[in-house]
Amino acid sequence: MKKVLLTTTALVVAGAFASQAQAADPIKLSVGGHMNQWIMFADSDKATQTGGVDTLSDTEVYFKGDTTLENGLKVSVVIQLEGEEDTATNNADEQYVVISSDSLGTLRVGDKETALATIKIGSPAVGYGGPTDADDVVAPAFAGASDQFANAEFVDDDDNQVTYLSPSFAGFQVGGSWVPHFAAGDAQGGPNTNPVGGNNDGGWGVGAIYSADYDGIGVGVSGGYAYHDAGADIWQAGAKVSFAGFTVSGGWQRTDVHEVQLGNTNNALSVDGVEGTGWEAGVSYATGPYAVSLVYGAGEDEDTYADTDKDELKVWAVGANYSMGAGVMMKGTIYHADYNGETNTTGVGGDTASGWGGIVGMAISF
Repeated sequence: MKKVLLTTTALVVAGAFASQAQAADPIKLSVGGHMNQWIMFADSDKATQTGGVDTLSDTEVYFKGDTTLENGLKVSVVIQLEGEEDTATNNADEQYVVISSDSLGTLRVGDKETALATIKIGSPAVGYGGPTDADDVVAPAFAGASDQFANAEFVDDDDNQVTYLSPSFAGFQVGGSWVPHFAAGDAQGGPNTNPVGGNNDGGWGVGAIYSADYDGIGVGVSGGYAYHDAGADIWQAGAKVSFAGFTVSGGWQRTDVHEVQLGNTNNALSVDGVEGTGWEAGVSYATGPYAVSLVYGAGEDEDTYADTDKDELKVWAVGANYSMGAGVMMKGTIYHADYNGETNTTGVGGDTASGWGGIVGMAISF
């Protein structure tokens, strides 16, 4: 009788543990995504620069899923696939896993932008985007003018990395990222990969943001620092104020590259490397299905040649959104850009250009 009772008790306990282990539903993926189709134009005052009319597509399919474990941790997975024809060699845009809880924060591992990109404050541009996005439209009319906004792509790139974001305490949140190395196709990476200038370069970054609402007036301040093993220091700062449908905000970024320009294996740039500063600021207003914005941005690169001159780019952007409902939105932006190229000591360079660019299209989310 005693043996039977012990056996029965063991079965009940084992069944309870099995029930707990299986209580959380396995992750099931749902399908979503977006399709953006654009028509754009650009015109420059230089006859030698290209311009005209073109089209642009941005299509992605998302596979997402999550589950909550018995210990309260939420586990999510995200896979984003590119839908453009010219991305056949690397069809994955982002793929990562997220482990989170309200009390412990969020741990993110995989191909995703850094914590600095997640929490930073920038301009309130609507439409296609602000001055930092203008190179998709106006760069064809301003050859060589696409890197004047701080030249620190790795902060925003989807490199394979480990990122932590804390919970928000009294409006404060901190975050950090560690990127073991930068390489195209990180799924094939490893400790012997040579992604930048023949070096096994990685990087890390930390940042913080404060956001609060005071009687209907929202405020926010952000800042961060990142380091790239190739010899780069990146500083960021941003701030915003919002009220009654208006948002006034801006962001600043400074990059000091001490050895070789990021992503450029040509080391014949200068002794100090390429340094850049970029900032943008503006105002937006949203009411009902409508939104408009006016944003100005300026950026400069130093030491493209071994002199004290600079490459400079200044961009105005006027954007608009109209939500048609059911995930369908019309967007458009008009850009005006002025580019002044650096001239070296022998007179090489010094290219300048001024002109307009515009883009309009439909953004569909599903």
